Amino acid sequence: MFAKRCTDKSEIEDFLNLPRTLYKKDYLGDRSVEKKLLYGKHTLSKEFKVRPFIVYATSGIALARCIVTLYENDDNAYIGLFESV
Repeated sequence: MFAKRCTDKSEIEDFLNLPRTLYKKDYLGDRSVEKKLLYGKHTLSKEFKVRPFIVYATSGIALARCIVTLYENDDNAYIGLFESV
C-alpha cells in the first residue's frame, strides 16, 4: 500500500471515481464540483489551494482519498473528502 499526491490525469480520475466504488448512487457527491476544485476552476478556488492525495493497494487499486486545503495567511491545513474502503 502506498499514498501519493495526485499529479496526473489518471490519478485525478482515480480520486474522482473512488466514491462510486464505495457508495450507492444516492450518497454520491457532485463529481463536477470536485473536478472543478481539483483543477482550480471552482468559483471559490481563488480563496484556497487544494492538494489531493490517494492511497493505492500494491495491486494499483485505489483504497482511500483525501484533499488537503490550504489558505493563504493560515498556518493550518484542512483535510476533507476523506473516504476509504
